[in-house]
Amino acid sequence: MGSREPLFVARPSTLFVAKLRPACGISRARLPSVYCSMTCEKAVAILLCGHAADLLRIETIQPPAAILTCGAMYRPEDLATAILKTKQKPNRLLVEDAINDDNSVVSLSQGKMDELMLFRGDTVLLKGKKRRETVCIVLSDDTCPSEKIRMNRCIRNNLRVRLGDVVSIQACPDVKYGKRIHVLPIDDTVEGLSGSLFEVYLKPYFLEAYRPIHKGDLFLVRGGMRAVEFKVVETDPSPYCIVAPDTVIHCDGEPIKREEEEESLNEVGYDDIGGCRPEIMSKLAGESESNLRKAFEEA
Repeated sequence: MGSREPLFVARPSTLFVAKLRPACGISRARLPSVYCSMTCEKAVAILLCGHAADLLRIETIQPPAAILTCGAMYRPEDLATAILKTKQKPNRLLVEDAINDDNSVVSLSQGKMDELMLFRGDTVLLKGKKRRETVCIVLSDDTCPSEKIRMNRCIRNNLRVRLGDVVSIQACPDVKYGKRIHVLPIDDTVEGLSGSLFEVYLKPYFLEAYRPIHKGDLFLVRGGMRAVEFKVVETDPSPYCIVAPDTVIHCDGEPIKREEEEESLNEVGYDDIGGCRPEIMSKLAGESESNLRKAFEEA
């Protein structure tokens, strides 16, 4: 061991992140991977062994050195991107604002579409934060960078993501035509509004458009001198479908209160309390170190 050259020297208080997997004999399907962080209490030499994927154990030897078995070390300047790199997949893309404001369309570069084996007009399933997902139609955009996906504000809100966040995309070829859907307006967008919401807003919006929709989604429709926001309350089949010419659209019922929607937007999800976001690890370095040591002892 002593003859091996160190990968680099970790100075005191250097923070590093590692991916933990269960020890042999424990079902990986039942115990998912977790991320922890540690801080070096003194300068140590770092030795790297195996693949930069799984950290199984850590030992201390003399002279002081940390031995990573199948582990990966990250310098402080790399910490902000460490997690994205370790979980990097072709279908995980950075969110960028859409050029064309369409509630049902996302855009990718042609190269990325080829890589993911997607074709123009395919229906795709998008997954964002807080276990939110929606369905959209994918189109190619030659001006879109290969690592990004373009979507409008409506889609971003449904996925609970902002510009620069990461979403995943996958083909969704089994979306069926809807038998019926139920949508209701948001109360503050229909105050003082008279007339038929179906004739003025919903019918023109869905007419011959074959729009995919997902239960729980919000969408904004412009018409009649103002914009009205609707929520998809139910779909048949559930949880998503394509609104075809034969789909029955129900819009009867009391408008949904804005306050109720704001509460759902502020729900706490795994991204708020878990995961391995750099800012959380940096704030809880000491506690994470304790948790990591316990994990080693249990293994």
